[in-house]
Amino acid sequence: MEPKHKFLLDSGLLFEINRRILHPFGLALDIVFDENSDSIGYRILESDQPEGFIFFEDNFLESEARFKKFMDETGNLKLSVRKSLLGFEEQVSADQGNSSERVKP
Repeated sequence: MEPKHKFLLDSGLLFEINRRILHPFGLALDIVFDENSDSIGYRILESDQPEGFIFFEDNFLESEARFKKFMDETGNLKLSVRKSLLGFEEQVSADQGNSSERVKP
């Protein structure tokens, strides 16, 4: 079984977490690991720049392709099953109502 930190990188999920959630706030999640051992860690980076973090175009395109592949092969089905079982993909509190009333990240 692939280590979970490797999965986050290979699937493009780490890219998407950073791109959609952390980068707009000037933050980035960085996974630190040693391929020769099982040790793993992470760090939260904070940008001193007002625009926060931006991916280099080649890294962006590569990571975006990994995330699209993950969604096509696994992610979309998981979201569909979740929606059919729970009535939603992304959980919100009961008092927030439908997605148009939600606070957006």
